[in-house]
Amino acid sequence: SRVGIKTRANMILGFPGETHSDIFKTFHFTVQMVFAGMDDLNLAQYCPQPGSELYKKFYDSLTEFDKKNIEKIWQNGFATNFKNGTAGTKELSPLALKFYLFLLPVIFYSLYFLIKPNRIFYLFKNVINRNPERNIESFVLYKLQNMFSDNKGSLT
Repeated sequence: SRVGIKTRANMILGFPGETHSDIFKTFHFTVQMVFAGMDDLNLAQYCPQPGSELYKKFYDSLTEFDKKNIEKIWQNGFATNFKNGTAGTKELSPLALKFYLFLLPVIFYSLYFLIKPNRIFYLFKNVINRNPERNIESFVLYKLQNMFSDNKGSLT
């Protein structure tokens, strides 16, 4: 931003009852945030928390198989391992939700770099210095470390 404060949006997709139309509104809002100067985006998939009202509704909607295996499901990637779709919304297929979770950051960061191309230099600088300030920089650094690391996990 103009005064040196980095701004980050935290968004969750896949809430109960969320539709494709709701997702498109989220995409539109995200585009507006980029043009307003947002610096970073955290994106997560909805996951009902035990003890909450939404968790009770979610649990009641599970198949008997899923209810019996809830602990194993929690440990193995909670939100998309249920027979009845996702943990949040039945309006979106697991594939559609995964696609949106992939596409939203792609749109955000594409516009982020198109609007102010000099930001790409900060990305390079922060990755080279191993000092990521944004999720995209952490992602690039992680991928580079995996591509060029020896078996001990350090860059060679």
